[in-house]
Amino acid sequence: MELQMHEEHRVIKLTDVEILPNAGKTILGILEAHVNGFIYTASNFRMVFMHANLEMFFMRLGDKMMPPLLQFHLEHSVTKDIQFCLVPSPLGQVRYEKDNQIRNSSRNEDLKNFVQKVQQEPQSWGSKLPIHFYDLEEFKFCGAFPTGASATCALTVSALVMLEETPFVVFPLLDIEIVNLAQLGPETVDMTVVFKDIKRDVLEIRLVPLKFLTGIKHRLNFGGVKYYVNSKSLDWSMLVKDIREFPKKFIDSGGWGSSNLELEDSRTLAYYSDSDSDSYSYDPYGPYMCY
Repeated sequence: MELQMHEEHRVIKLTDVEILPNAGKTILGILEAHVNGFIYTASNFRMVFMHANLEMFFMRLGDKMMPPLLQFHLEHSVTKDIQFCLVPSPLGQVRYEKDNQIRNSSRNEDLKNFVQKVQQEPQSWGSKLPIHFYDLEEFKFCGAFPTGASATCALTVSALVMLEETPFVVFPLLDIEIVNLAQLGPETVDMTVVFKDIKRDVLEIRLVPLKFLTGIKHRLNFGGVKYYVNSKSLDWSMLVKDIREFPKKFIDSGGWGSSNLELEDSRTLAYYSDSDSDSYSYDPYGPYMCY
């Protein structure tokens, strides 16, 4: 499949964009949106990203800690994720080097204009879905890893995104078997993610503030991921290890619905009953219902 180029007057552009990963040195270039793909051009190289090879799109506006950015999650590539950070133009850098807020405000507008125009373009032949950039800030929640390190995450209806590294680590919801949401304290929830590939280690995000629970359940439900809400404190790494070694025993005992595990309680059942009702309405692109 070849890239179909827009005529020059129709090309949607972002200038002064740094690409990540970048092999240890800063490279600035231009990101262009065309009929069925994107082109990133810098002084010494050119990269093409076809819509057919792009699974998910994310954006985040800049703040004092991080510049505005876009991220593509690729289907087939040497690296799964490519991030584009908007940096100040040379003139803007000199003018606003002491004022991050003003600088990021200008670049945030550039980012929003680019995203809005790209999303208004007709869906190209070969693309998996209409292009929609999830604003990660709207879906963000916090917690802690078992090591004690802080965890900043975002959960959309298509992926769980870890915001600690760049490019961000993306876990598609299609790769997730179950999520357990254990309310072990009055104000926090421990979130455990078990992947369909049972050889993978479980992902644990502890001490998630309870105010994020409603939004997390909505996203998982809309994304088709089975989850459990309970107060069970389990050694998930050991549990998955046992499943890995004795899969038939796990299946014969009833799988995740086994009475030995007792993952499903009244809170899980009540929520699924509510979400299946005719009156249930939910916007997958809207922000979390936090309070």
